[in-house]
Amino acid sequence: MKLLRMNKPQCLLFSAAMILDVSPFILIKEIGHDGLDVWWPDYQDSRKYRAHSIEEIIDCCLKRNKTLTPIAALPMQAPEGGEPMPTYAFPTRRFEEIIKDRRAILIGTTSKGGGHAWAWDGVHAYDSRGTKSLEPDGNIRTAWVLFDTLM
Repeated sequence: MKLLRMNKPQCLLFSAAMILDVSPFILIKEIGHDGLDVWWPDYQDSRKYRAHSIEEIIDCCLKRNKTLTPIAALPMQAPEGGEPMPTYAFPTRRFEEIIKDRRAILIGTTSKGGGHAWAWDGVHAYDSRGTKSLEPDGNIRTAWVLFDTLM
């Protein structure tokens, strides 16, 4: 996987481009926007932008006979109104086994607290801010794992 560096807040778009091995500009053309329209002007940070949704990224994957499957890093369950409990005794082990050797988009928050997405090649996290590491610099909530479709 090739590290792509963004110069605007487009981490989900760039992460998708990395796992699909395409230019982010191709995905922008397919989606129909660059995610930089200001939809929420009351925010003074990157939350003001339209951004991209995971559904738009799924559409780009489906055009390539691929799909994304969400895997929660810490799955929880509860009866309606009840206290959430972890679904698995060892959720970290399960999560790591699932994403090992698979491409994915990791969604979570940076170590500084802002929302972020990383590309994952099965071993390394690729941060579109310009780094490649064994672990993302942050807290992962969900991995959207890339699979070939059966069609």
